[in-house]
Amino acid sequence: LLKHLTVAIVGVGGSGKTTYSILSAYVAMLLVGLSRERAMAAVARNTFFEPLEFVEYVKSLVSEERWVPFIILDDVGAQISKYWMHIGQRYWAHLFSVLDHLKDWCGVLIMTARAFESIPARLRELADYVVEASESRLPSGAVLDVFKFYTYSDYARWRRRRAGLLYVDVLPPSVKMPKELWNRMLEVRKKTGLARLAEIEAELR
Repeated sequence: LLKHLTVAIVGVGGSGKTTYSILSAYVAMLLVGLSRERAMAAVARNTFFEPLEFVEYVKSLVSEERWVPFIILDDVGAQISKYWMHIGQRYWAHLFSVLDHLKDWCGVLIMTARAFESIPARLRELADYVVEASESRLPSGAVLDVFKFYTYSDYARWRRRRAGLLYVDVLPPSVKMPKELWNRMLEVRKKTGLARLAEIEAELR
């Protein structure tokens, strides 16, 4: 139903953003008739935890005039700094220009981030929906990851946010993403963290 759209899922670490994105894409592929194996292969192929791999993939889609039903760009605030221009990463300008034609090569772009403000401004402008992720404890004591959907225009205005709530989805926090993607995510985050620590260490010497 959410075709030709960009969805930003935002919330603190551990609120289930990545798992929810991946499982939603997986189930969507099952609903359109893919086998479990093909659905999981599609999710693995279209989920990105690092920017270079994402840029190269988008380049191949555009140059080969291919289309994919979704792309998940995880932890976009950490992958693409909102200060990209100031730190000399001007190559992002080329990607941002291609994103203007998103519907030509992607059905739904799903981005996750710790906070909406941590997403670079150019990507925030593309968001059609913002999903606010949080962990909630029910009166019974049960804990759920809760996902509240808003249009971008309502989410951006605090006073309209409550009235503008479209719908709510939940996910038990015990639900896990596929192990292959979990391991890939951890490896990329480790590599990114070590690279940034090396840069800081070099600056301090």
